[in-house]
Amino acid sequence: MEIRVFGLVLLLVLCAALPAEAQNWAAFKKKHIYPSMDERRCTDTINDRGINSGGRCKKMNSFILATESQVKAVCEKGGRPVGGNLYESNNPFLVVTCSLEPGSNPCKYNGPKSTRCITIACEKGFPVHYERERPGQSGRPCN
Repeated sequence: MEIRVFGLVLLLVLCAALPAEAQNWAAFKKKHIYPSMDERRCTDTINDRGINSGGRCKKMNSFILATESQVKAVCEKGGRPVGGNLYESNNPFLVVTCSLEPGSNPCKYNGPKSTRCITIACEKGFPVHYERERPGQSGRPCN
């Protein structure tokens, strides 16, 4: 009986925590798609797009240098399922990965532009969460 109650409580806690990570397609686009992103503008872009909230500095934010349709395609034929609602891109994207400078106040970011295979969460065919990235090579598939 105690194990069932513990399991139920754990399930409720996990369900309550889920919406904090979840977002919608519009929020995903605002946070992660910027075709002409310049890696020297990490701080300005994060501020302009209101990515930090509640007075806290997000540790990292990645911007995909691609069109909305190119990124959305990862949820369809441009990606492969890797578990749950996660899809990894078939081909790499140029990505600017903005990282928080240690000890910066206010929040300051810098980040390189690199070729990355991206993994995103999809709902009803639309990206809703940037899960992770890994190194990729231009002209070579991610798989």
